[in-house]
Amino acid sequence: MAFNNRDIKKLQLKKQFPILTLSPSDNNSEATMKQLINSLGFVQLDSMRVMSARSQDIFFYNRDKSYKINDYLKLYKEDFAAELYLHALSLVPSHHELTHLLHSSRYKKLEATNEKDNYIKQFKLLTEEKSTLSHKKENWDMSDKDVVTNALWRAGLLKISRNEKFNKLYTLKTEVQESHLSQTEISEQMMAHFVLLSLQNIGLATFDDMKRYFNLKVKDLENAISRLSKQHQIMLAGQYEGEDYYILPEDEKLMDVKGVDRDMACKFLSPFDNAIKDRVRLNRLFDFDYKLESYMPKNKRKFGYFALPILVGDEIVGAIDLKVNDKTKTLLVKQLTLKSMTMKKYLPDIEENLQEFKAFTNMDEISWEEGIVIL
Repeated sequence: MAFNNRDIKKLQLKKQFPILTLSPSDNNSEATMKQLINSLGFVQLDSMRVMSARSQDIFFYNRDKSYKINDYLKLYKEDFAAELYLHALSLVPSHHELTHLLHSSRYKKLEATNEKDNYIKQFKLLTEEKSTLSHKKENWDMSDKDVVTNALWRAGLLKISRNEKFNKLYTLKTEVQESHLSQTEISEQMMAHFVLLSLQNIGLATFDDMKRYFNLKVKDLENAISRLSKQHQIMLAGQYEGEDYYILPEDEKLMDVKGVDRDMACKFLSPFDNAIKDRVRLNRLFDFDYKLESYMPKNKRKFGYFALPILVGDEIVGAIDLKVNDKTKTLLVKQLTLKSMTMKKYLPDIEENLQEFKAFTNMDEISWEEGIVIL
């Protein structure tokens, strides 16, 4: 199979922005969200609220303009979606085999240490005392409450949902469906799912692309690719610039379709969007050297505190740093960065999307704080 950089980009965008097929009865965004999360397998969650819309809201809005802020909370209902830690905290389909495998692995470890019943007892005591459960991240110093809730959540014994402020709501489950597989078998199957999920999201991928997408270990990935290739679940598509590229067999037909056959008007992408979370691949394919600068000193920022990469057609043309003023109902453009002078031709597209984004974030006005920066 012959392909070039543009072909790789186009397939990735076809995977990330699929044509959704809804029945006439599907007149709300819930059916669309379910199709998307089933198709892509996960959506990264983030608590940061620079705008009225969080990262996950921007993700869904870019794929369905009827989406409203906090609609994603509907996915927690009826156990359709669950929170898991993949490469980061993510919302995943509850019915996905990977969800079951990750819970089973942690559950077996919890059972082996004889801590399960103790943790459940501690959790019940905490809730009876009406204590506020801590939301500290796992890599920080954890309180006893953190240890208990984290262990039960990872073992599938604690269901987490969210309210509109992104606060956690806990529901204790007394048991989970145990797996008959050994820990080795569980690990191998999990690795296979991570490989398939990476290809499901980015289309044509090198070994290093798949390794980075979920931060996989080299030996585990080598073994998974070997097994999946023998089972014809993935295939070697060919080479480009000396690199082997893999693909899902069912995606081969998409390579024959000309162009990006959907509305690919201007989009402001979340920094955590599935399409751009691999910054090395983003730079290689789209010639855009980008990183989230929220934790950098102000004088070292190039794009801005929470800059959103701008996708027009099959090109990343720059980034826009936005913030909302809830009191004045104003969408603030703190900085618009274009990667070259030639990108100015996309200003009408950017301005049109800015008007739509204003409505999406429930703002009334747009205010520019800075002019345009050209890299």
